[in-house]
Amino acid sequence: MISSKTQELEVKLEKILLEEHVELVCLEFKKQGKSWLLRVFIDTPDGVTLDDCERVSRRISDYLDEADPIEQAFSLEVSSPGIDRPLVKPKHFERFTGERIQIKLYRATNGKKAITGKLVEFQGDQLTILDESDKQIHNLELGQISKATLKPILTF
Repeated sequence: MISSKTQELEVKLEKILLEEHVELVCLEFKKQGKSWLLRVFIDTPDGVTLDDCERVSRRISDYLDEADPIEQAFSLEVSSPGIDRPLVKPKHFERFTGERIQIKLYRATNGKKAITGKLVEFQGDQLTILDESDKQIHNLELGQISKATLKPILTF
């Protein structure tokens, strides 16, 4: 499945999930072993339950069976984004401002290709992160980031 088809599928799934009062965090379509997997990560302000995943999985499955937008045979997996949730869209960075995140960069900035620290500010496509390792402030653009995830500190 090419990128434009992935984007088309994402737009359609966002509409379906909006009807279910669920946010599409992101989707992945990748080969695992010999088979293909369509993984859909969902969220709500109150978190995601197993019932949410089942309900959304049925809705997505019905759409995929009818529209048949994917040429390959594949399995569908619907789940919560988990504790280390991906930050993909600008609204994710807005929502988690003040939280601990980890980012990986396409190219090193100030000698670093990965930074873990507090997301201090996010505006437009600009973010400010306080690096926990050296207490340096990094001002970055979303376009510099190859991957970003929430990295909460868990205490037991």
